[in-house]
Amino acid sequence: MQPLCAKMMHMDKKEATSFDQLLMDVIRQMGVLRPDQVLPGWSLSLSDVYALNILAEHAPISQQDLGAALKLEKSSVTRLVQDLEQRGWVLRERDSQDGRLRLLRLSELGARMTDEMHSHMHERHAELFNQLSPEEQAALMLGLTALQRAFAHSTWPPHAAD
Repeated sequence: MQPLCAKMMHMDKKEATSFDQLLMDVIRQMGVLRPDQVLPGWSLSLSDVYALNILAEHAPISQQDLGAALKLEKSSVTRLVQDLEQRGWVLRERDSQDGRLRLLRLSELGARMTDEMHSHMHERHAELFNQLSPEEQAALMLGLTALQRAFAHSTWPPHAAD
């Protein structure tokens, strides 16, 4: 049973919708369950998108650090990096200070593709955001900031096991 605070009344409907259902609907409507919807012409999973973003912002980075940032298990990160490397988007290089360590960074193709992805996603997000009234925009920003803070102080989702 859901707590009463988790249900909201739609202004245009007389039915209550739970936080769970609203969140699942938004995720589904954003197309994140269909890798071909993230960037037309490219098949990208959410893990791909986040990995490319992290590499664009923090490279060079170790595979272990990438896994920690993504909160993915070691085996999942290995498969993810192998896939990105096979696509020609990621390069592995030996660390100049520790020859045993391999560092990851975007290739030129990966950097161009990531820039294209950022541009496309920014346009899609701006289109959605601009359909909201200024009051709704402020409320959404406040709500998302609060949700992000709640995640940061929560034990959910569980951290990946190594």
